[in-house]
Amino acid sequence: MADETFDVVVIGGGPAGSMTAGLLARAGRRVAVVEKETFPRFHIGESMLAHSLEVLERAGALDRVRAKGFTRKDGAVFVSHDGTRRARFDFSEGDPASRFPHAYQVDRATFDAVLLDWARDCGVDVRTGTEASDLRRRGGAATASVLAAGTRFHARFVVDAAGLEASAARLHGWSSDAFVRDRVGLFGHFRLARPAASSVDVARPGDIVIVEDPTSWTWFIPLRDDITSVGFVLPIAELETLDGTSPEERFRSMARRVPEAGRLLAGAEHRSPIRGIRSYGRATGRMHGDGVVLTGDAGGFLDPVFSSGICLALGSAERLAAALDRAIGDAAAETEALDAYEASVRRAFGAVQPFVDHWYRGTLKTLLFRSQDNEIVRRRVTSILAGEFWDSPNPFATEGDRWIRALAATVEPRAGA
Repeated sequence: MADETFDVVVIGGGPAGSMTAGLLARAGRRVAVVEKETFPRFHIGESMLAHSLEVLERAGALDRVRAKGFTRKDGAVFVSHDGTRRARFDFSEGDPASRFPHAYQVDRATFDAVLLDWARDCGVDVRTGTEASDLRRRGGAATASVLAAGTRFHARFVVDAAGLEASAARLHGWSSDAFVRDRVGLFGHFRLARPAASSVDVARPGDIVIVEDPTSWTWFIPLRDDITSVGFVLPIAELETLDGTSPEERFRSMARRVPEAGRLLAGAEHRSPIRGIRSYGRATGRMHGDGVVLTGDAGGFLDPVFSSGICLALGSAERLAAALDRAIGDAAAETEALDAYEASVRRAFGAVQPFVDHWYRGTLKTLLFRSQDNEIVRRRVTSILAGEFWDSPNPFATEGDRWIRALAATVEPRAGA
């Protein structure tokens, strides 16, 4: 068995892994990425938030993303299941404001490959088609290590950025707390007879359209080449109440059950198989210890409803790279640097979690529709929906649960900045 030594070894070549590795390599660190799949590959999670563009710009990767011609996303639209209520949130109107007034809708096969290529060009040793196993903490040694393709990779730090399949938390007994349980997504790519944004009067081209229902919700994400990603998220228990047993039959059954989603899908052509995935939120009890660090979905996953996944992944990766660079340069600062990294990530999760919780309780839906007549509330909510939840002074980021509860019941039309 061969042995190789690096400053940092990253497991996983998704957005979190590529960003962590690329930034460390730019700082002069010797970094390797081991990724079990060969890119490009399909991945769900196609809608970005405006804040992510700031991270990409600071990393020097934004121009590469722009060059791919992804669909520009200026905001998010929420529609009731019967189409009678609509609310649009424009990223340019957030308070606090985003540096960029827009984001992108991306096919992840291309987007993830762009970031992994960027990391490689930064000097990262990228090994794809290489599955990691036998992750070992330092345990008194100078390095942690991981086995991949017959090679034992040794490093001061091993970063687990392998997404929801990450093994570090499970292997090392780091507890996991569930946020949202027992939900499933049914999704596929379609060519719609008419773009969803053209069929909802308040929407603009490129907007994500989310159709709410008492027990489910539906996303419409416009991608390139007239392709729209459409997915239903519903309780697993409701699967047995749908017609048919295949993903395709159950998807069609949901389209009949949710009138507005069915209207937007009328005449649509399938451009991919219907896939299914279990949707659940979790957070690990620890994010670092003894040379192993978690980032991206490996460190926690909330829910797809507000498209926060890529934003949390890139933001956490940027902070982790800075913390690891500091810790490598000053061993005495390791605990302080990584504790600060973990605290920052947990604050960001804590800002988004109340939105997820109250979405499924129904409280937030009331606030979203009513907030259109209250400019202060609308702009504060828009800031969160644009991804401005990283150490933001916005009261919806610092005390979201309290504000959502109070305002959902009391918000009244009011003008003002």
